[in-house]
This record gives sequence, structure tokens and C-alpha cells, in this order.
Amino acid sequence: MTESNEPCANGDRMTTGAAGVILRATVQPICVLAYAWSQIWCCWDARSVLGWVAALLWVLLLNVWLEGWTVAPVCSRWLLWTGRGATLAALLSVLRLAGPLGLPLLPGVPGLRSGGGLVGPVVCGAALALSLVALGRARRHRWGAPLSAPLLVPFAEGVWWVSQGGGRGINHHVCHPRQRGAVDLIATCPTGSRSSYGPAARSRLETYPAYGAKLLAPCAGTVLRAVDGLPDEPVGSPSPDVNPFGNHVVIDTGHELVMLAHLRPGSVRVATGDLVAAGRPIGEVGNSGNSTEPHLHLHAERDGLGLDLAFAGINGGLYRGRRVRAGTGRS
Repeated sequence: MTESNEPCANGDRMTTGAAGVILRATVQPICVLAYAWSQIWCCWDARSVLGWVAALLWVLLLNVWLEGWTVAPVCSRWLLWTGRGATLAALLSVLRLAGPLGLPLLPGVPGLRSGGGLVGPVVCGAALALSLVALGRARRHRWGAPLSAPLLVPFAEGVWWVSQGGGRGINHHVCHPRQRGAVDLIATCPTGSRSSYGPAARSRLETYPAYGAKLLAPCAGTVLRAVDGLPDEPVGSPSPDVNPFGNHVVIDTGHELVMLAHLRPGSVRVATGDLVAAGRPIGEVGNSGNSTEPHLHLHAERDGLGLDLAFAGINGGLYRGRRVRAGTGRS
């Protein structure tokens, strides 16, 4: 097969520069948590049943936003579980419904009067329903262009998370025809964070567990192109003049082209023209090219159009927040 001449994408900008790393790790979580706890307060401070329903629907909407539309599931476990805890705390406010029935289960907490305005519940319910429908469509999105065979998970070890994958809104690759089905895969620390240190240290590549992780060929084929020697870019601030894919390997299976990009300089272990078997070590994850933090970019294309990715042993789509375990699909 031959590669399309279509220009490369602008790259994988997973933050908005160095300031974005600090913003994502500090200001954004603080705002999210403040909003979450304010909604808990609304549930417990509601004066009517319908007012309580509206507040609870907003808490559920927040949880859908956190877990579906943002990168919280692949960014910070404490933030994710705080959102879930807020939802649980809000749900416990259902005990207040016992007040009108004469069951004072919570002394000092007033019961809810019947009635209330319908506007709040209707607006909140509609917003929640629309968000769920849109998220479901984005996660189930397929281009109708399958691989000739599922790929092996291309990692030697660990659990990896899809930080970009699925349809529009949860995958920034969809606007680039060659990469429309691409995924970005990151590794996380035991705490769920992408970096093992705080915001001030996140400019160091080695603080990211993805950096230096060993990559395996996800399929058998011929190496169409292997690029090495390009430097890693600074976290959050890649140069605008870099090769978008950085160090990368393209494997021709005979049916499609499979690319693994943003590899660590000096780690590529194959050369153009090599025959590779699925599972063979081919390099390490890095931060070369137009990448703002260490991760693996993976896509497959045929005749210049991106294909729907699938991993052996993993059912369903590869959407944002999905976990991928190394070794899946291997005998």
C-alpha cells in the first residue's frame, strides 16, 4: 500500500501550553469541586420536591460531564471519585422526602413541601437527557471502515487509558480524514494522575509513567517508514515547526497502514523495509513531534481514510475514558 499525500494533522495538543498543565491541575479541579459541592448543598437546602429534583438532576449532569466529556477519568482519580462522592451525597438527600410523610429520619433537617416550579426540573432534565444521548452517540460512533483484523494492544505492560477516541466532542482527530479513527493512549500513576508529581514538576518528561514505556508491533507486516532521531518536545510547548508525528513507525499489513507516533528519540528498533511480527518490540513512548505530553498516537488508514480501530480481546469502541490492558488478545 502507499500513503496518502494529505497533509498531516496539527498534532496531539493535549493541553494548551505550559500554562495549561498548571491550569488543568489546579484551577479547573477547584472550580469543578466547588460546583459539585454547591450542588450537594442545593439538594439538602431545597425547599420543595420539584426544587430538589432540579438540584439532583444538575448533580447527575455534572457527573456525566466529568466522566464522559472531560478527561477526568484519565487525569485524576481523586477528582473523578470526588464527583462520584458528590453524586452519592446528593442522592442521600432523598431521605428528606420522608418529611412530608411524617417520618422525621433526619432531626433538624426540614422536610420538603410538595409542589414547586416545573421550569427547573424540565430544563435540568432536558440538559441531562441531551448530554447522555450525545455522549452515547460519540462513544458508539463508527466510520464504517473496519480493520482487516483487530490489532494487538501495543504495550509490554500496564493499563492504558484512551484520552482521545470516539466521535466528535471526545476525539480531536475526527476532523482529519487520515486520522479520524485515531486514539491517544496514556498511562496513569496508581493515584490516577498522568504525572507522578505536582504541577510544578510536570515539565519533566520522566514524571509521566507513559514516558519510556516499551512499544510492541500491534500487527504483522512490512515497515513502510521508520523515523528516529527527532528530539522530545518540552511538556506543554512543542515547537510549531516540528514534524507533527515526531519519531514514528508505519507498518503496512497489506490491507492497511498502521502508524504509531510520538516515540522517544533513539528508541526505534526497526528500519524501513523490515518484516515485523505482531508483538515484536519496535520502540518506546516519547514526546516527539507536535505532542504536549508523553503518550502514544495510534491510527490506521486505507486509501487515505482513517479506519475504525479495534483491539483483540476488547469488545466495543475505543472511546475517551476506556481502559486498555497490556497483553490483551495474546496467547
